[in-house]
Amino acid sequence: KILDFITSLGFEDVAAEVENAHRTGKKRDDKPRPIIAKLYSRPFKRRLIQAAKSADGKEILQGVRIVEDFTPSDFNARKKALPTMRKAYEDGKKVRFTKGKLFIDGREVSVA
Repeated sequence: KILDFITSLGFEDVAAEVENAHRTGKKRDDKPRPIIAKLYSRPFKRRLIQAAKSADGKEILQGVRIVEDFTPSDFNARKKALPTMRKAYEDGKKVRFTKGKLFIDGREVSVA
């Protein structure tokens, strides 16, 4: 399934990029379970997420979402940091969120 979705977004030789994939959660009749995929390459992951978020990608995927999976603590920290991240990105700065920490132009920024 994962390879089919990635290939449909225009990527080739995707089998070499996917290290592992599995479904999570309990089986339910009304909805398919999420799939977690571990990728070998961060640059590929960034390109994949960007392609999935594009208008063409959304049309191709027809409701399937491809998102980064965060730990609960990283998810909450990133959620708090989003306004700061957006502002820095709009100002043309390099923004990175890694391991629960926000970096803008290479410097760690505290998020309250």
